[in-house]
Order: sequence, then structure tokens, then C-alpha cells
Amino acid sequence: MEPLLNKKPHGMVFKSLFALAAFAAFCFVADFMLPVFISVAFSYLLYPIVRLIQKFRWGEGRHIPDVLAVLLAFIIFFLFLAAAIHILMVPLVTQVSTLSRALPGLAVQVTATMNMIFGLEARSSLPPNVQALIDQALSSISGSVMTIAQDLVTSTFRVARSMASMVLVPFLTFYFLKDWRTLKAMVIKIFPYDKQELADRVLTDIGNMLCTYVDNMLKLCLVAAGCLTIGNYILGVQYTLVLGLLAMITEMIPLVGSVVGTVVAVFVALLQRPALALQVLILYLVYYQVDSQVIMPNLVGKAITLHPVLIILAVIIGGKIASVIGLIFAVPVLAIIKILYQYFWHVGEVKPAKS
Repeated sequence: MEPLLNKKPHGMVFKSLFALAAFAAFCFVADFMLPVFISVAFSYLLYPIVRLIQKFRWGEGRHIPDVLAVLLAFIIFFLFLAAAIHILMVPLVTQVSTLSRALPGLAVQVTATMNMIFGLEARSSLPPNVQALIDQALSSISGSVMTIAQDLVTSTFRVARSMASMVLVPFLTFYFLKDWRTLKAMVIKIFPYDKQELADRVLTDIGNMLCTYVDNMLKLCLVAAGCLTIGNYILGVQYTLVLGLLAMITEMIPLVGSVVGTVVAVFVALLQRPALALQVLILYLVYYQVDSQVIMPNLVGKAITLHPVLIILAVIIGGKIASVIGLIFAVPVLAIIKILYQYFWHVGEVKPAKS
């Protein structure tokens, strides 16, 4: 009995140490491997287009070659991107520039708005220490909200600028799409012969999960950006394109992103008039309820089933490691960890029979 009791803690300690070492190694390589991660994301984004093109036949029922299908997918993607930039980029950059110039004076405007809401007479009747506490709280809240908004906007454009310098991304994406079967076979051959079938199943499950996640997340982001941009425009909120871009980014950050997007939108509307802020709050609450109850279940379904606590922890850790990129990649990395856990954590153990 004693050797058996000593064996389980030893196995648990070994597995935990190995998992921590693997996580530390991932954090170490995550920075300079960013072009590879982005290329993988683009590969899964473009793969449905490639697959659709390959369904067409030409000549005597022959398939379109892989190279041509990938090139056509690139052309379609860049045409769509060029059209979006031509239509949206100029007004978006204008709104971002206007918002950036307005940031320093927004704290004063927030204080004036709060005074208008609560009334100067009511504020003056309070003890001086309570008034000072309220002023400090309002200043802290306004500063925090604007810091979040500014960080998200600047981080997004900083990532966009850095991506422009990543000349390897399109080449890696091209080869990932064209030779993914060859690359997968190369990885499988690294393992011993008796483990290659298991490695094939693991890589297939990870690939299917990532493909489904990227495809559905793109749809969710476009729906969120479109609905909230139109809603804010109808309500008469300023910086609608900036808020739409923010909605697209925050949609990729589960649970936490919706809160951040709502707070920033309500804050921007509050600077115009308090009644508008209430309308924007109702708009966002209604949309995110519909999103969580209707849109997301129908699009994502059960592709990724993760507990909310794990998602929040993953988002916190991802944000600490790699800022906005870490927030975006946190959930798919966690889903990969879950697949690896299901396959390998209890390997070699005998599951006790149910009594």
C-alpha cells in the first residue's frame, strides 16, 4: 500500500513540473515566434476560401491545383481588404486622430457632466471629505476608462504597423496553406512508430478546433462591428467607426471584452449627454445578451467548451505576456492545452471501476 501511495504524488508532481516547464518554454518563444502564430491564424482564416475554390472543376473534371487555389484565395482576401481600406480607412483614421487630440480635456468634461447629473447643490451639501472622495473616484474612473480606450486603439495600430514589417507572414501563410499535409506528416514522423497514429489524431483535433474557432470568430467580429456601429450611428454617438473597431477587437476577448467595449462606448456617449449614455448602455446590454444567447451559440456551438473561470484566467495571463495579441490568442491556446490534457495527462493510469 505504501509504494502505491507514494507513486501518485510523484506522478502528479512530475506532470505539474513538466506542464510548467512547457508553459515557460512557450512564453519564451512566443515573442519571436509571433510571425508564425499570425501566419497560422491567417492560414486558418483563408483555408475555407481555398477549400471552396478547390471544389470547382475545370477541363475533364480536374481539380484546381493547390498552388493556384491558394493564390486565388490570397487575391480574394487582398481585394476585400483593399475595398475595406478604401471605404473605411480615411474616416477611421480621422476619427482616431480627433479622439486622440480630445483625450487630454476629457477628464474636465467628465467632471462637468457628473456635476450636471448629480447637481452642484447636492454635492455642496456633502461633507468636504466626502466631496473630495467623490472627485477622486470620478477622476480615477475617467482616467482608467480613457487609458483603456487609448491603449486599445494605440495597441491595435501598433500591432498593425508591426505586422506590416513582418514580411515572413504572407510567405509562411502561403506554404502553410499549400503544404499543410506535408508539414503535418513531417511532424508526425518525429514521433515513434507506435505513437504516430496518436499524434495524427491529436494534430487533427487541434486543426479542426482552430479552423472552426477562426471561422466562427471572424463571423462574430463582423456581426458585432456591424451591429454596434450601425446602432451607435442611429443614436448619434460620435466616433462610431472607432467604437466599431473596438467592438471587433473586444469580441475576440471572451467575457472581458464585452465589458470593456460597453464601458468605453458609454463613456464616449456620456461626454455628449447623459441621456445618450443611457441609450448606448441599453444598446450594448441588449446586443451582448442576444450575442451570448443566440448569435454565439449558433455560430460557435460546442466547438470550444471551456469554463468561464479558465477563460478569464487565460485572458489575464495572455494580456500580461503579450498585451492585445495575448488577449486575442489566449482562448485558442487554452483550447489546445485542453486537447493535450485530454490525451496525455492521465496516460498510463488505470481508471478505477465505478462501484
